[in-house]
Amino acid sequence: MTEEKTGPKAPEASQAPEQAPEASQTPEASQTPEVSQAPEAPQAPQAPEAPQAPEAPEVSQAPEPSQAPTAPQAPQAPQAPEVSQAPKAPKAPRAREYGTRQMRTRITAREDGRFLWSRQRLVPAPGADPAAAPTQGTPGSPPTDPPTDPGSDPGADIGPGLGPYVLLGTRSADTFSYLSPAGRSLAQTIWPPGLFSGTAEPATAAMRAAGRALRDLAAYRAGFPAVSAPPPALSRLDRWLGHGGDGEDSARLHALCGARLGASRLRVLREWCRDTAEPSRRHVLLHGEPSLGLVVPVPEEQGAGGAVLLTGETLSRGPREFDAGWLIGELAEMADVARRHPPAGGAAEGGAAELPPFDAMAAALLEGCDGSVDFALLGRVATLRRLAHVIDFATYVGWNPGVGAYVEALADLVDGDGRPTLASTGLAAERP
Repeated sequence: MTEEKTGPKAPEASQAPEQAPEASQTPEASQTPEVSQAPEAPQAPQAPEAPQAPEAPEVSQAPEPSQAPTAPQAPQAPQAPEVSQAPKAPKAPRAREYGTRQMRTRITAREDGRFLWSRQRLVPAPGADPAAAPTQGTPGSPPTDPPTDPGSDPGADIGPGLGPYVLLGTRSADTFSYLSPAGRSLAQTIWPPGLFSGTAEPATAAMRAAGRALRDLAAYRAGFPAVSAPPPALSRLDRWLGHGGDGEDSARLHALCGARLGASRLRVLREWCRDTAEPSRRHVLLHGEPSLGLVVPVPEEQGAGGAVLLTGETLSRGPREFDAGWLIGELAEMADVARRHPPAGGAAEGGAAELPPFDAMAAALLEGCDGSVDFALLGRVATLRRLAHVIDFATYVGWNPGVGAYVEALADLVDGDGRPTLASTGLAAERP
């Protein structure tokens, strides 16, 4: 941008020149003009000098034209109030939802950085308290904060002193709710195996934390008399092994198990259920049905020790090996499937991707449990967990061609008294 060129400024109209223009200077008024000098005559006394005429006064500057007095400003009219904007509708919370015909899980991110987990049971659990029976509703109802009054929640007297690893939920009708520091389960970080990051430490730390949660539950005594029933999964399995299940696919699976496993193996599995549920003085408070889907890894900076275990839906009483064996059975099944069908890609050489550290996770779980373990009972419970999964899959997800091969594998697990299940996670060498 070029500067504008301006001419000389004209004098302001209101100002006269500060001084009158000088004319050619004249001799001072008191002096007479010099004449040609005559011969000197005696000097006459000089007349006293006449006083100098006063200098003409400087022309005074013309007064600047006086500005007209400013008219008083009229008072400003009061500003019209701003039209209030309609409040912006709050952003819909970010939510994920998944599940089966048995259970729907909804995870909603909250503005305070926490996550609301809502788990809605769509079918009643065998032997469940009638007060806790599910209502007939639509999956995926809007999330709400956990109720402040736990009502008939069996865990109402459980909680104080449990430590940082157990995250108790609260129940409202058919839904359990949890406020968790994170919104992704351990299962979602390692399964399917192709999604595994290749970093073992977070997964093993989460399993160690899960073991500590089970340890803290087993050591808890306050409010213990309120929980006396065995784990509901044992009742569900016992019923299914004896009479089959409801629905076409569940009945089809029961017939297949009878044909492939034989009556004697089914009888052994049923005995394992009943022996584990048999009351005993050594029984402790149990989670009742722990899974990798309920283990929520928590970043170290949030100070939760690696993970929290969502707890409360299936609180029960039984041998401490039940909870640990239930988790190991899930790990063993994942390990077997991943080794038979390793995910492609992921390695720099173009080979198979690195698998999750199933063996290290199982060892970390037992380390966190921090106590002596009956490995025979542990292997039997782990095998029952594998049977429970295939039953739930056929009943609440649907039939799959792979179910037949899965049933064939169960025969070896039963014949080995559960030891092959432990071996799938590297625990066989730890048997006494």
